[in-house]
Amino acid sequence: MATAIWQLSESELLADAAAVSHQIQLLEARRIALVADIDTRVSREKLGFPGPAGWLTSTT
Repeated sequence: MATAIWQLSESELLADAAAVSHQIQLLEARRIALVADIDTRVSREKLGFPGPAGWLTSTT
């Protein structure tokens, strides 16, 4: 199990914050790629929305 945040040293706090931010950037890049592909490959009828942005907003 992960160490509780309050138990982390200053160095660990800084390192964890940087690592989490990096993971978020990777996930965001993946989401952008997925939405771009949805936009070109999935029909609007299947989405139930005029575009992937509306679908994603309603789904998350």
